Amino acid sequence: LGFRKGDVTGTRRLDVADHQVIVKRRWNDGSVKHAVASGHVGLSANAAKTINVLNAAPQPSGTNLTPASIQAANPTASVQLGGIGTVNLSSLLGSPFRTWISGPEMVEAHYRSNVGNDPTLSVWFYVRLYKNNRIWVRAIVENGYLDVATRNRSYVPSVAIGDTNVFNNGGASLTHYAQT
Repeated sequence: LGFRKGDVTGTRRLDVADHQVIVKRRWNDGSVKHAVASGHVGLSANAAKTINVLNAAPQPSGTNLTPASIQAANPTASVQLGGIGTVNLSSLLGSPFRTWISGPEMVEAHYRSNVGNDPTLSVWFYVRLYKNNRIWVRAIVENGYLDVATRNRSYVPSVAIGDTNVFNNGGASLTHYAQT
């Protein structure tokens, strides 16, 4: 959610029971600039659902989900970059790079690893776990750092999330350009 400078000075909440609103950025006057809203609500097919943002009402309470909650849920994902190497999310769950959001409805943690012995290829997994045990995973491959010489890489990728292969470039080699 984005807000204009000065519009939101206190806490925000939604008009649904199961939610959280986490402020991520503030304007220089202290008012809210960006917040992330998470939660769940029942929906009906082909029926719009309006969710309102309310002023300064208390946030729902509950124990915050943490990266340990993600580790206990044990999501699976892997990225294989041909013969360069494979990164498995399972080997990273005990040491998140950062916790982006932690609240009673949802936690999002980011996990990072280099690929094999390559000095510039890295894989990121962004993992969200919701209170109702739904999991969302995004996998990203980067090729480059500002202070390390980078070159184009070529490999046949294979990305699996859970038991589903979500990307393989049709089995063809992919050119991963430097600094991308």
